[in-house]
Amino acid sequence: MTTPAAHIWKPRGGPYQPGTGAAINVTSGRAKKVLIVAASPSTSPSTGWPIGFWAAELTHPFFELMDAGFEVEIASPDGGAIAMDGYSDPRHESGYSWEDLVSMGFVNTPRLAALLDTPSRLTSTSMLHPVPLKGIPGWDAANEVEDYYRDTQQFRPGRRKAA
Repeated sequence: MTTPAAHIWKPRGGPYQPGTGAAINVTSGRAKKVLIVAASPSTSPSTGWPIGFWAAELTHPFFELMDAGFEVEIASPDGGAIAMDGYSDPRHESGYSWEDLVSMGFVNTPRLAALLDTPSRLTSTSMLHPVPLKGIPGWDAANEVEDYYRDTQQFRPGRRKAA
């Protein structure tokens, strides 16, 4: 068994079990993939302070998606290590986000914190496959039925491969 790339988190467990809420591609039996794009570290033009991504905007969806069985990949526009904005880091001396226990758990779990050191580089928009909000499992009770996704007024059909 090969080790997954450092910037990808694969869900634990074996084959999909009905009723678990796992997001499985029903044709291949593999976990569906999600790409989370976080801002590359920068400096604020107005204050000169270092800025990064807002912790809760990455960590909260990360755990929700992982819990639903998705394979989650983290990327940044420039590649290389990414950093939380200081005020969003629950360990920051300001105490601004001290109550964000989800982000605290993320940064204090070495295997997860390491994902911030080695994100993929967003090399092209072909890495992005947008999903309408209505396509998120659990958003609408109706989306539990496969026919829901055949509504071409809300969802575009899948791309066909060239012969």
